[in-house]
Amino acid sequence: MLEWKIGADHELAGAEHYGYQRLLQPVTHRRTVQFNKPQRSWFVSDQLMGAGVHDLNFRFHFAPGLASSVRADGIVEVSAKMNGTRLLIVPSDMTRAELEPRFSSRHYGAKAPSISCCWAVRTALPYAANFVLIPVSAGENEDTRLSAVLKIFNSALPPQTRLSRSPVR
Repeated sequence: MLEWKIGADHELAGAEHYGYQRLLQPVTHRRTVQFNKPQRSWFVSDQLMGAGVHDLNFRFHFAPGLASSVRADGIVEVSAKMNGTRLLIVPSDMTRAELEPRFSSRHYGAKAPSISCCWAVRTALPYAANFVLIPVSAGENEDTRLSAVLKIFNSALPPQTRLSRSPVR
């Protein structure tokens, strides 16, 4: 754990792991998660530091029973069928996410089918992938939520890593 800050409007946690140091071209992975309390949203930044070209995969795993899709604008939408609550995952400029069949376990010995979304990138390091996670309640205006949250996070990001609602490759 590199940093942990708790404030009235924001909480932040940042950590590194060195599990990829064994590679021929070692990589350090740093993840920072910031919770914006007034906007009810999370900013996740994955920074991979090292040298050379690497195949990188960024995954979010979902609980069994949730509906998930990748929209035309590149946003991943996960929803609870019972109450209409949704989670939107907005990536920085990356390739289109793919949904993958996986398994989840709520307790030892249990295994249930689930889904994860994966962004795969082949790129030179260093590299940063940024995501904003935005919960949307049933009946809440999605466009208003997205616009307000993206405006706040993009104001702090360099132009090449800004988050948008444009169609992706």
